[in-house]
Amino acid sequence: MKNVWKRLLSVCLCTAMTLSLLAGCGSGKEEPTGETEKAGGTKATGETAENLPTKTSDMPVVNYVMPSFSDFSDAPSVEAELNKVLGEKYGIQAKLTYISIGAWVQQSNLLLTGDEADVVAVFISPLSNYVTNGQLLPLDDYFNNSSDRMKNIFLEGQMSSTRVNGELYSLSNFKDFAGSVKFIMDEKIVADMGIDVDSIKTLEDITPILAQVKEAYPELYGVVPQHDAQMLSSKWTWDDLGVGFASAFISTADYGQSTKVECTYELDDFVSFTNTMHDWYEKGYIMADALSNTEGGDALILGGKAFGSFANGSIAKLKAGLVGATIIEPWSASSAYTGVSYGINANSKNPDAAWKLMEAIYTDSEVATLLVDGIEGSHYVNSEDGTIAFPEGVDASTTKYGGPTQAWLYPNATLTHPINTLGEADYFEQLMIFNSEAKNSKEVGFMFNTSKCADAFSACLNVHQKYFNALLCGVVDPKEVIPQAINEMKAAGLEDVILEEQAQLDAFFGN
Repeated sequence: MKNVWKRLLSVCLCTAMTLSLLAGCGSGKEEPTGETEKAGGTKATGETAENLPTKTSDMPVVNYVMPSFSDFSDAPSVEAELNKVLGEKYGIQAKLTYISIGAWVQQSNLLLTGDEADVVAVFISPLSNYVTNGQLLPLDDYFNNSSDRMKNIFLEGQMSSTRVNGELYSLSNFKDFAGSVKFIMDEKIVADMGIDVDSIKTLEDITPILAQVKEAYPELYGVVPQHDAQMLSSKWTWDDLGVGFASAFISTADYGQSTKVECTYELDDFVSFTNTMHDWYEKGYIMADALSNTEGGDALILGGKAFGSFANGSIAKLKAGLVGATIIEPWSASSAYTGVSYGINANSKNPDAAWKLMEAIYTDSEVATLLVDGIEGSHYVNSEDGTIAFPEGVDASTTKYGGPTQAWLYPNATLTHPINTLGEADYFEQLMIFNSEAKNSKEVGFMFNTSKCADAFSACLNVHQKYFNALLCGVVDPKEVIPQAINEMKAAGLEDVILEEQAQLDAFFGN
């Protein structure tokens, strides 16, 4: 009965958020009236049009930093248009800094050591790492004094998930909180070979298909990494307990239905997955140089270099030329709300202005549309069906502003219209329903605070990073490497980390 009530609560919360968003933004196009109103329709405390700076040279510049998966060479032109709106409404200016996903971890951390970055995406590295490193500013005071619109758009789980030691350090974005794992394939090859996509349910179902493809198309890679960060898949059946899939050397099994903290390398599903990947690699099905790969899986497939790749799935359409089979059914992990969030650099020279930008990009549809979609006519056109499309002669591979193709990464893309390659006009509304209907990990909202075992966690993480991608890509033999990795992590303090995380998880459940 307890699970039933949790389920009903989840549905109600998601429905309430959807209605709030739709009522507040009119499907992304209604704007509040009145010069002294914030985007959310509440008075900007202490601010009027008269006391905002009128000269752009007098306005603080906020550097907004996020990763990119495509071309953003037109970002300066979008920045210029965005700053017209930000200057008039908020008395601030923004600098848009996009960092290629392959260089994200290194370059974003470098920016956070200084005062150049202001609003920064918390992505790939766990939020707790940013907090432990003193890189993010606590946001409670800002949030408590924000507009009603800002306060009301978030689910309770979103807010609790981005707290560390009780303090708010970032804000979750709005995206597909749940997700499946698909195996995506070249549509033409699938058709030519008569492959029944609907019959593909497991890894075992894929194996004979890869054998057929290798024989028929020996020049192609059978399977390539999901991302250009050399990760073969970024989701499976174990819950990362809030540290992020790439960092999860400890986890809970069975889609987070287990409440026992274990070493990921000892989970049956991890061992089974890596054994299968090694078998595929030995048979020549997996890209031989996967660990030095610099292209995304879908790009390699559409570029005629590969047959298939794993991909995270929700309700979004696959790119033209791809078909997909669901291997792992949709579920929400503990890090569902922390997979992407946004915070303020602790070293920011203009934290007040940075928060002002945060409110604007989360609540103002005019600001969000420019940030996500770019400039109308240049980067997108409005369609009669309520979606947007790329202008004639432009597509996802040739656009100079790739925001619409990575809407899931922005703070609040639900304030915009979806691009037609994602889905229909009600895409974001349907996405909220999808989130509410997916299986939930029991640990949703839990985030491991590593501060009490920071040295051991860091030492184990170093071991993990040495082996994880190689195991996922099948490059090494798990029968040899998994015991070695476990022994090295035990020597680095694995048991201490597990004990501390189990204690925190028990406390999370009220045990």
